[in-house]
Amino acid sequence: MTEPVIIIADWDADGVVSAAMILYSQSYLGIYPLRGKRSVELKPATPRTLSEALRPRLEYGCPECVVFLDIPFTKYNYSILKDFRRKCKETRMIYVDHHLSTIYHSQLLEKIMDEVIVGRSATVILIYQLLKSLGVKLTIRLDSFAQAVNFMERGAKAPPELSNMVKLASAISKALKAEHDLSLWERLIKWMASPLPFTTPPPLDKAIEKAKQLATEADKAIKDIAIDLAMSAQKIGYLRFVDARKITNVSATALASKIRHILKQPVALLARKEKFEVLVIKAPRGLAAKIAGTIYSSGIAEDIGGHASLAVLKLKKDIDLNTLLEILKRASLRL
Repeated sequence: MTEPVIIIADWDADGVVSAAMILYSQSYLGIYPLRGKRSVELKPATPRTLSEALRPRLEYGCPECVVFLDIPFTKYNYSILKDFRRKCKETRMIYVDHHLSTIYHSQLLEKIMDEVIVGRSATVILIYQLLKSLGVKLTIRLDSFAQAVNFMERGAKAPPELSNMVKLASAISKALKAEHDLSLWERLIKWMASPLPFTTPPPLDKAIEKAKQLATEADKAIKDIAIDLAMSAQKIGYLRFVDARKITNVSATALASKIRHILKQPVALLARKEKFEVLVIKAPRGLAAKIAGTIYSSGIAEDIGGHASLAVLKLKKDIDLNTLLEILKRASLRL
């Protein structure tokens, strides 16, 4: 038997805290997404595993409500969501996310969802504002975690009173990304959602140590490459452009982030992925999303992804490099 309400959320801190806020509102207050207290099932997912999280639930019948949190839109998953809607016509479906792919395809989601909430703020802030508008008063723990994740997602420096919470939220995010521990993910959400003030959080030591080890190994793998590419960076408007199409077996987003860290300036990195090229833009304070949005509107990109501070554009085939650089320059100078 399936639970009346299912929350499907990302593995990272944004997904975890967002899920905890919805769990608190539904299970403890009975305010949202459904009126009256309901039991809730928690399921982690990424764009690649959304079908695994959603389809098995149909074996037990249709739930009253499904909430999707912090899951970037993909065309493949859209077909899965349409299929679910066709089979569960009465289920209330809610989608809340801040990724650019979701923002730019929100009209498609609105055709099958009962509620679509998108924006460039972190998903926790979208949920925070929604619950506040409904009169929900969050616990101090949830409020603090929401603010901490907001600073993390924006890449902004947190005030001293939130610095320890930001460190904890960052550690949680890295630990869950490093090792997809379902039990830990679920226990963290339930602990955050609990209104009891003195409960002990789940142990994180092993997961954090694993995350540190993986981060150190990943940093070693790209450090020398990033330094070499940073040396060749070309100034294009307010950006530093890097052509990394010859680099293989390295994450383009990780490379762009590392080069941004080295140069301390916004970076646009051109990379080759399988049979197409991508442009990764890494810039703080929402600048990446603004630049990417302008480039996407120019018509040279097939799709857009990422979020406010790290955007990814899938470029159309045979785009001339000089054309790309000119559009990139105009986009950066418009800021």
